[in-house]
Amino acid sequence: MPDPLSTDYLREIQARARLRSGLAEPIGPARLAAVRDSVARNAATPQARVIRDLVAEIDRLQAPAARRCPLTDGQMSVLIGTARGETVSETARRLDLKYHNIRSRQRAIRDKLGARSAAHAVAIAVSHGWLRAHHITTPTPTRRTTPEGRR
Repeated sequence: MPDPLSTDYLREIQARARLRSGLAEPIGPARLAAVRDSVARNAATPQARVIRDLVAEIDRLQAPAARRCPLTDGQMSVLIGTARGETVSETARRLDLKYHNIRSRQRAIRDKLGARSAAHAVAIAVSHGWLRAHHITTPTPTRRTTPEGRR
């Protein structure tokens, strides 16, 4: 057992407490480089593949500000409705807005993202990570039933 009074042991205990409380410190560049080196040396292990994926996600989240979403909250709400397959009327009801306000926001979304259509705008937002799966609820496919005795 490590010496309970050693500085390293106390730091480890504090780090564990921060992790449990959700107050973990961000990984610095030096530590991230060390993790990358370790993963490169042990690339064949399943743990290394998982860590490589996590590091890739860290890189994606630390991307430059140029990749930040240019849409306002209201425009993002409209885009989420579009991604969910809502009609303009359904989105207007959900957001308590007029039909023409939704159409105007859709136009602004397409202009800001350089999209040619609503589907293209959704694809751009998904590809940049601005729109994620938890934003979009898709209907569960229903199983077609046939009359009894027929297949």
